[in-house]
Amino acid sequence: MATLSSPVGATYAPPAGGRPPYAPPGMGNRASRAAMLRLAVFGLRAAVEAVGHNTLRAALTSLGILFGVASVIAMLAIGKGAEQEVLAQMKLLGSNNVLVTPIVEQKQEKAEDKMEKETKRFSPGLTELDARARSRRSSRTCSR
Repeated sequence: MATLSSPVGATYAPPAGGRPPYAPPGMGNRASRAAMLRLAVFGLRAAVEAVGHNTLRAALTSLGILFGVASVIAMLAIGKGAEQEVLAQMKLLGSNNVLVTPIVEQKQEKAEDKMEKETKRFSPGLTELDARARSRRSSRTCSR
């Protein structure tokens, strides 16, 4: 008769008759249920014994799970709060519609597979010349 053993010292012998301790599919008799129950109890007992021998590992694992779940919840709450803050600021502006337009205009044409890549050109925004012209204009307006 074969005996199963675990690293923590627990042993389990299958029931008499050499049948496996699990219930084969389609069998719902009392003996197979009892074998399943014995196997579940054995697994539970082995798990509790392993946790008892590795208390520090179990505590650190539990702490890691706790911090991981807490950080995910915190990040979701921060994102929701930031979204509400932005919506409240937009409401203060009095605008219910916001139009977002791309910097580069998109062309409406048939898509083609090109092997060469096109360089995209973006607007650099304001330059120093623009800033100087703006400051001269605003200084003339303020001096009047």
